[in-house]
Amino acid sequence: MKLKFLLMTLPFIGFSLSSFGQVATAYGTHEDAIREVLKEAYIDGVFNEGNLTNIQQGFADEFKLFGLTPEGEIQVITKKDWLERVRQNQREGRYPATGSDFVRMEIRDIDVEQNTAMVKLNFYRGNKLEYIDFIGLYHCPSGWKIVSKTFTKVQ
Repeated sequence: MKLKFLLMTLPFIGFSLSSFGQVATAYGTHEDAIREVLKEAYIDGVFNEGNLTNIQQGFADEFKLFGLTPEGEIQVITKKDWLERVRQNQREGRYPATGSDFVRMEIRDIDVEQNTAMVKLNFYRGNKLEYIDFIGLYHCPSGWKIVSKTFTKVQ
């Protein structure tokens, strides 16, 4: 009887926790899960390990990267095009990163509102801060997915 009561109340406990934006997930809180997808799919997946499976799982198919051309024009790159650049960098030996080119991130801020998150992070290659990234994510049935990246190069 106690087990039946517990099973019936679990959905309500989960619902009440979600109103605070810090629902427990398989990784802990939503912030923990976001940190994990950024590390596994973005930092390690793209740069340090070149794991295309992790990239495919962590990035939404609709992912877009927004950047500026040298002339200051907005450039939009799709997931398909970005993955081709990753593969090209792998073929040319630039990825996965090693030694002084090893990539790491320092998360400056995570803002979670229901099923949406925005992350501001410092992107380091070795000990050099190269970029400040703004990463947009959505929480989907399969977990957090990276949907956008906007960045600025640190001078």
